[in-house]
Amino acid sequence: MALERIIEKIKKDAEKKRKEIIGEAEKKREEILQEARKKSEEILKRAEEEKEKLKEARVRSFIGAKKIELNAQLLKKKRQILDEVYKEAFTSLRGSEHYLELIKFLLELLVEKGDEEIILPKNDERITKDFIIKINREKKWNLRISERKADIEGGFLLKSKKREIDASMPRIMEIIKEETEVEVSKILFHD
Repeated sequence: MALERIIEKIKKDAEKKRKEIIGEAEKKREEILQEARKKSEEILKRAEEEKEKLKEARVRSFIGAKKIELNAQLLKKKRQILDEVYKEAFTSLRGSEHYLELIKFLLELLVEKGDEEIILPKNDERITKDFIIKINREKKWNLRISERKADIEGGFLLKSKKREIDASMPRIMEIIKEETEVEVSKILFHD
């Protein structure tokens, strides 16, 4: 009987130990599962946040691209308007009653010695020999009108022994445009 009691005690102790081990294992399993759930929720949450960030980045990128596209279109329109303004100014200047005053001013500005040769445009009859004779008398110059005609739209070419100066209307307008374009743009577009 003593042996049976000892075996019974060993069985009870073994059962108790087995229940403790199983209890601890289940407790550990539950902790592991909770930790796994927690980590998977964190991973899902981060993935969702990254997805939202990616969406926001795509939206910002799309908006940025559209802004660039619209700015390019706006700049193109502004350029067209500026070009049209200068084209109208050119046409107005060429047809102006002050055209000869401008020619005289340009001659006064560009003539160095007074013995230069003036090359006139093919299709401009407003700068006449009489006009040049009058300026020569006033300034005590000896400017000559060349037999050669230039393929320019208004204005003239001034030729000396050393160089030839382009004082054609397109060149004058180009210089005016370079010097005034920023201010004209500010006035037109309130930039």
